[in-house]
Amino acid sequence: MQNNKKQVAISTLVGDFNIGNRLQNYALQHFLKNNFDVEVKTIKNNPYTKKQKFLKRLYLKYKQNKIANQFGIKDRLRRNYFKKFNKNIVFDTQKYYLNNAKKINEKYDFLVVGSDQVWNSEMSDNLTTHLLYYVDKNKRVSYAASLGKGQLNNFEKGVFERYIKTFNAVSVREETGRNLIQNFTDKKVECVVDPTLLLTKQQWQQKERKPKQLQTNKFVLLYMLGDRSEECNTFIKKLKEDGYEIVDILNPATKYYKAGPAEFLYLERNASLVVADSFHAIVFAIINKVPFVHVERQSHFTNMTSRMANLERIFNTKFNTLKDVKNNNFDNLFNYKIENVDSILEEERKKSLNFLTSAFEKEPSKNNNLTDVDFDCSGCGLCKNICPVGAISLQENEKGFIHPVIDPKKCVKCGLCLKNCSQLRNYEKLNFENGIYALKRKDEKSGNFSSTGIFGSIAKKVLSENGAVFGVKYNSEKSSFIKIETEKDLEKIEGSKYFQVDVSNIYKEVEKCLEKNQKVLVGATPCQITGLRRKFKFNSNLILMQVVCHGVPPQKLFNRMCVERFGEIPKYTNFRSSVPSWYDFSESYEFKNKETKYFSSKADAYMQTFLSNKCLNNSCYNCKYAGSQTGADIIVGDCWDIKKIDDKFYSEKGVSILTYNTVVGKKYFEYLKEFYNILKIPKNKYKYCNINLFEPINMNINNQYAFYEDIKEKTVEELFVPKKQENKKLSFKAKVKRKLKRLLRL
Repeated sequence: MQNNKKQVAISTLVGDFNIGNRLQNYALQHFLKNNFDVEVKTIKNNPYTKKQKFLKRLYLKYKQNKIANQFGIKDRLRRNYFKKFNKNIVFDTQKYYLNNAKKINEKYDFLVVGSDQVWNSEMSDNLTTHLLYYVDKNKRVSYAASLGKGQLNNFEKGVFERYIKTFNAVSVREETGRNLIQNFTDKKVECVVDPTLLLTKQQWQQKERKPKQLQTNKFVLLYMLGDRSEECNTFIKKLKEDGYEIVDILNPATKYYKAGPAEFLYLERNASLVVADSFHAIVFAIINKVPFVHVERQSHFTNMTSRMANLERIFNTKFNTLKDVKNNNFDNLFNYKIENVDSILEEERKKSLNFLTSAFEKEPSKNNNLTDVDFDCSGCGLCKNICPVGAISLQENEKGFIHPVIDPKKCVKCGLCLKNCSQLRNYEKLNFENGIYALKRKDEKSGNFSSTGIFGSIAKKVLSENGAVFGVKYNSEKSSFIKIETEKDLEKIEGSKYFQVDVSNIYKEVEKCLEKNQKVLVGATPCQITGLRRKFKFNSNLILMQVVCHGVPPQKLFNRMCVERFGEIPKYTNFRSSVPSWYDFSESYEFKNKETKYFSSKADAYMQTFLSNKCLNNSCYNCKYAGSQTGADIIVGDCWDIKKIDDKFYSEKGVSILTYNTVVGKKYFEYLKEFYNILKIPKNKYKYCNINLFEPINMNINNQYAFYEDIKEKTVEELFVPKKQENKKLSFKAKVKRKLKRLLRL
């Protein structure tokens, strides 16, 4: 029989020894199954690959100096109790990582992120993972997601600005959290209760289990995640003197340490008093109507103020604290109670049910255009040139990146832009069946273009055949693609430009040239080449040359940085000056007074900001075109590790890599043999060619969000710290530590 139930996944923190985490996960899953016709599973979605996860464990052990766990037996017993309770939770057996997380999108109708501190970057391995970027926008729902803090750092501001508005429905656990993120979305951010409050005392009682060690009915449950102050210790001593057994399940030295979630539930319901600095310990005391004392959390654990204030608001009361212990009669602590708990909880459950019902039943607004693609846009320009009514323009966003802006008055919602958008299409990986080659000039001259000047060499051939060449001309305000038809004009487009340039304006010119049966050469980035190929298909007169791309910052950033550094934008810049050599290159800046300044690439502030990968376009961090079929006839780039391939082939003037994918590409590759020495690279040495030929830059996108928030307040120079050369040799341990941190992006 076919299962027509909606498939819902829960994305949450999955902590092995976190009782509150396990209970909130169970509660949300139970509530969803009881109130909706759905199948619910919890996914274990980790930003690290299996290899990285293993290395992370090694690194953490190293960081902790491999301290032996003297309570190993109790830990194993405790873990067994957690495993037993986890049988109440349905998990997806598939392990999801960043590189395969999109499988979740195919499997589930909705993904619910929450509760716990999933939106606290200090608690989560990867905040963007819990902002569900890998599933369709209409599937994204948050329930009682907690930020666990009263203010956002710059990184968090950037991430929430990027993703919150893409959610179909948003709810958080605390008022402070709602206030922090409401500005990032037009949708109303709801404040709902933690999932543990959705179940009744009776429902929780069915899951509890009495600890075998408990031999008394007169006990106080002590649940402290942080350190205990002297004031707290004095209070505990007084309780002991009054004949109460202290049940401390978080202290490995006690017999109760191995207690799991089920044992915790029993202790919460039967305690004479609960003393805790834990949110969930207080929650269950409220559910069970057990008197409690809230202790302000100490040490490195996150502050509890906002969460406790929110609970006090919900139940319209002021919780007992250690200060009240001092000021009040000791016996009054055991008579403390909250009025109208059941009726308040019933109202909160209805509110939560209404929110989830609306989220699951809401028909998301479906735009038959690219309104929602702006953050993911690579700026290829195809949408602008394929729109039949001219409703799309490409404009700079706040950061300076190009993205589509749609005029709703002109748009006829034909869907052509969505159908053809390169960011929404999948591509087959290249197998490089034609081989990858290393090239160096026979005349040992350095190229005026990227690396050894392959683009310039082919451009001269195309121009000699009365063709047209399109490349980027540097302009101090805004660089642009231009058309040249004579060899003397080649100097206008020579040199690499390390920032994004709008290619959309050449589509009409390229079309005119092809209609005249004129040969056309275009040199551009992979995403730009893809757009051009989708528009013009394969044409024997069209030669598309793709550069191996590291990613693109906006020119707005480059210009701003130049003004900060030099007081003006250079009249001309060369990002790949061969001084002192191709491998150890420098940047040159030429100013209006004809003064030229040179900076080593290792010390140049802009180049190092670029190479740090903090300032690139969003699409660069998950580039669809690195190592993929973009439609390029020829792909060229620098062969940085040529010495590892064949050290005799190295040249101070530069070595390039080249691969061709079409008959047209092969034709021009054969032409290059007249001017270049060519080495076919063995397959087992492809990894030394250029990493960006095969995969996107290996850097977490999170750094970009922090960078673009930071530069709102600081200059780029202030954020840039040149790397100092190490004079001393690193020890073996230090090298291992450095390698692990780089692999894990820590």
